[in-house]
Amino acid sequence: MKHQQKGSQGFTLIELLVVVAIISLLAAILFPVFARARENARRASCMSNMKQIALGFMQYTQDYDEHYPLTAYHPLPATQNSPTVQQTDHSFPGYVYGVYNNTGATMTRYITWMDLIYPYVKSTQVFECPSYQPNTDVTDSTVHNPNKLLLPSYGYNQGISNWYTYHQYWCYSTTCNVNDVPLSLAQVNRAAEVYLVVEYQDPYAWTANPQRQGQLARGAAPATAAPHLSGANTAFADGHVKWVPSTEIEAIPNNQTWCNPNASPLNIGASYCALSWNPYVP
Repeated sequence: MKHQQKGSQGFTLIELLVVVAIISLLAAILFPVFARARENARRASCMSNMKQIALGFMQYTQDYDEHYPLTAYHPLPATQNSPTVQQTDHSFPGYVYGVYNNTGATMTRYITWMDLIYPYVKSTQVFECPSYQPNTDVTDSTVHNPNKLLLPSYGYNQGISNWYTYHQYWCYSTTCNVNDVPLSLAQVNRAAEVYLVVEYQDPYAWTANPQRQGQLARGAAPATAAPHLSGANTAFADGHVKWVPSTEIEAIPNNQTWCNPNASPLNIGASYCALSWNPYVP
């Protein structure tokens, strides 16, 4: 008896198109979910970094008469405003993470606030956010990544460090040009509301200021499309850390006017009067 073999049937073109359409639909739905989950993990890692940094600040203040650290070590006359003392110890963050001087002409390594709190955090990697895209234009074979000289991911509020009240013409209070001594814990009003360290897209990363916040802060969408789900992690002067939405960051006015913290009403149009930045406002 002759057996008739039945030929195998393949997928028709319509069936293949339906399968492709379903896969494409699932990918369109799931890829944003995966990307969000990945960024949530990066945000958590960055927040952990900032918590360690904030703890380092608090431990530093306990060892130095409750004063916050300088932004950069700079034994300079009043006519100069750039640090000159360079970090030569390869294990310190000031050597690993380069910053520009005030002219913007060269990038080098200074002894900054990162170096001052380094004995408490004991890690250089906490100064680099996993979502941050480092500078790729400068090469240096001596750092841990020979293809790029890394910039730090975070900036320190100059209002608390008192850096610009001595060296620059913008200021937070009526006591400008008096000294360059960082504030003490007791001198910071509303410590739970004032930024201490922010995510910052600025090569002058030893210091951060509100006038450039909307332009250079990593939480501001116009700058780098807010890395952490429309916002950024921020450490506050009392040591706590939280996520701040971009709308709050971008609301700070782009104005260089000096601030009188005792004025009534407060000049809310001046960036240096921003309540989240000015430690002098009651």
